[in-house]
Amino acid sequence: MKSNKFLSVFLVGIMVLLCVGLAQAAIDVSPLDANGKITVDVNYGNLDEPDDGKDTMTLSPVTLTFQNTDVVPVNGVALAMNNVATGYTAVLSVNTIDLAAAGAAGDSVTVTLTLTVPLDADAEGDEEGLVHNVGTLNVNGVDYTVDTSVKSMLEIDKIKVTVDDKSEGTVDEDGDNIKNVRPGSIVELKFTVKNNFDKDYSDGDMDDVEVTMEFADEDDEDDYDDSIDEEESFSLDAGDEEEFTFTFEVPATADDKDYDLEITLEGESDNGATHTITWIIILKINRERDDVQLERAELTKTTLKCGESTTLNVKMTNFGSNDQEEASLNVYNAALGLSSNFINIYLDENPDDRENSYSKTINIVVPESVTAGTFDIEVRAYIDGDEEVDHQLVRLIVDGCSLEEEEENLTTGVTGTAGEKDGETTTTEGQGQYLETTETSFGQSTGVLVLMGAVALLLVILIVVVIVFLVKKK
Repeated sequence: MKSNKFLSVFLVGIMVLLCVGLAQAAIDVSPLDANGKITVDVNYGNLDEPDDGKDTMTLSPVTLTFQNTDVVPVNGVALAMNNVATGYTAVLSVNTIDLAAAGAAGDSVTVTLTLTVPLDADAEGDEEGLVHNVGTLNVNGVDYTVDTSVKSMLEIDKIKVTVDDKSEGTVDEDGDNIKNVRPGSIVELKFTVKNNFDKDYSDGDMDDVEVTMEFADEDDEDDYDDSIDEEESFSLDAGDEEEFTFTFEVPATADDKDYDLEITLEGESDNGATHTITWIIILKINRERDDVQLERAELTKTTLKCGESTTLNVKMTNFGSNDQEEASLNVYNAALGLSSNFINIYLDENPDDRENSYSKTINIVVPESVTAGTFDIEVRAYIDGDEEVDHQLVRLIVDGCSLEEEEENLTTGVTGTAGEKDGETTTTEGQGQYLETTETSFGQSTGVLVLMGAVALLLVILIVVVIVFLVKKK
């Protein structure tokens, strides 16, 4: 008997629980997000008045719909906001509703929820914003979480991408790919940062906004040897924008895979809220089979005079997945008398091998016969003996030659002070006007003296003749 009584009580309890569950499940609440929560968007960009001392903002009312899905009417449904967080208020337009049976008029009812939120809540710029819990909405004993999603007032425009000086279009925050990237590529990212606070809101200025670019996976930093990390900070007033350009080189050690590049902005507004936005961009590295590049081709001095010299430093690197056994390098300029060929160069495909690159230093002397001008030195890289794979022009400027300058000085009589050496004229720049000095030989000096003596003797004879003539006349 006791066991039967216990069983009856147990079955009744189960039935009660099932009825409660059915009753609770009979009311649908919307809108709910994917996690079954009521989420309200918060946009501080709606603040358009100077600071009046308030530290909260009242949001536009949110409309909630309660739908009876049961064939039985449900009357006296109790609604309540519980566990409201500090700094928030939550007000329902009504606290009790009646729902007719499903399919009948009045089986759904709308209720408004009005939230007042603090102005210093932190914000993020992803799709969901930064979630802050407000409290719970209780519907006939069933709790629904109420959150706010606070949008960041920092915004990034679409990023313009250039790879090796070629435009690759734009990417957005949804994780777009940057294609046509290979080891050794130069990648440029150009974008604009905006402060979306209204310019009339006095607490919307951000004095210290930081922009950081790094890899989402720390292990990828090893491939790039920290060469891609960049960070900048700046001030950004409400309603203003700032343009940025990040440029980096993809190293030879980059693997043939996708890299997640993370760009993050973080700033604090004058009301104390932190605003953050993060974009993920995917670098698709394509390591080709045959990919030899001129990694460096530069002069130590780019402007010379005739007779002066400079050094051309060239580095040829194998970024491909194949070894190269017949690579070659050519450096040429006819006017400079430059024609250098380096053949049968071996380039290993392993970036860690010392033979992965070939470096050459070439001394260049500007001939005296060259006239002033600009000269492009051609630097070409080849594989398989004669297949050109890369080409660069290195510009050398010849701005004057010593012979030309000396002729100009003799013509204009400026820029120099004369010196004397073996009957020749020498000059020193920067010492004053040009002066010419000529030495006289010993033979020339003796001739002058003889001539002067003869003239004197003739004068004496002439004087004597005149005196004699006068005496005889008397």
